[in-house]
Amino acid sequence: MKYNYSLTEISRSIKWDISQFDDNCIKRNKDYIDGCNKYFITPVAEISPGWEKEIPCWSDDKFVDKWFGFIEKLYNVGYRDFCFGFDDFQNIGRNKLLTEKDKGFFKNLGEAQCHFLTRIYNKIRSKYGKNMKIFVIYHYYSGCTGEISKEISDYMEAMKKLPDDVLIFWTGSEDRIDEKGAAAYLNLSGKKRLAIFDNWYAESERTPELLAFPPINDRSNGLYKLTEAYFLNVPIFDRELIGTAPIVGAEYLWNTEKYDPAGIAPWIIERAAGMNTYCEIYKIGTLLRDAAGSIDDKKRQQYINSIKTEKNASKQLLPAPLYGMLAKEMDRIMENLESIQNSNTKK
Repeated sequence: MKYNYSLTEISRSIKWDISQFDDNCIKRNKDYIDGCNKYFITPVAEISPGWEKEIPCWSDDKFVDKWFGFIEKLYNVGYRDFCFGFDDFQNIGRNKLLTEKDKGFFKNLGEAQCHFLTRIYNKIRSKYGKNMKIFVIYHYYSGCTGEISKEISDYMEAMKKLPDDVLIFWTGSEDRIDEKGAAAYLNLSGKKRLAIFDNWYAESERTPELLAFPPINDRSNGLYKLTEAYFLNVPIFDRELIGTAPIVGAEYLWNTEKYDPAGIAPWIIERAAGMNTYCEIYKIGTLLRDAAGSIDDKKRQQYINSIKTEKNASKQLLPAPLYGMLAKEMDRIMENLESIQNSNTKK
């Protein structure tokens, strides 16, 4: 599967206000594109129409022109592939039609977004030709493999009218990404192939144990048969400090049919960070997992003491940034345990 894509959330980086894409942003993105090209990585610019401060009017010519103008600007910066993010609108109350004009034009949000994106698509193809890849993240981008609501059904039916070469993202179903689920989502969307956006690390980033023991799991060995592109959502900077995620992702995608998560874990961690680091993080992660689930008062106190001891010892063993992240997690769990202890004592 083609793994060497990198998705950049342009709109989020400028707090959804595309007027803030200034000279500093242009320079930063040019440098980023140059870095991608150096290592044969395809940078994809994600933009998020509908997340800006103004209420979106999907049928408005000015709204379409504004976003196509931003694509032209990004094209001049160096981007050649684009993604439209329509995900998580429910978080800002925009998972429905909001203007009277749109309500008069469309039956549902799917019709509105399909209309908007088709117009943008036609402008892109007219000006830049057919080589540019166009991705879209639907409002319903995960699950949808079993029984679905009428709202989801109507949305997906409306989006079927998008041009055939627009690639849609799917993130799997309940942390699992397999052929059966992918086929169900393709059938629902009327598409032939998917772009996978894998949130394995985004889901597990809060657990030090998984940072130390991170093989991708519950991924179908034959998924490549239905997949056009694969994006691994790798935590950045302080969230994935030992550098294992890209290695594991490459190992899975290099030969999915022979991928064995249990077999590759130790040597990948050792290769990325050294065996001592691996052992220490795994020990801390296991301790914190067990401590967080403890229901016995006596054991809680034992765990508090063990975490304190481990915190002091690991400071000498781990790189400072990694220790800082784990120390915060250890403090958080100790505070929770002590709070429970104090609460039980008062009773």
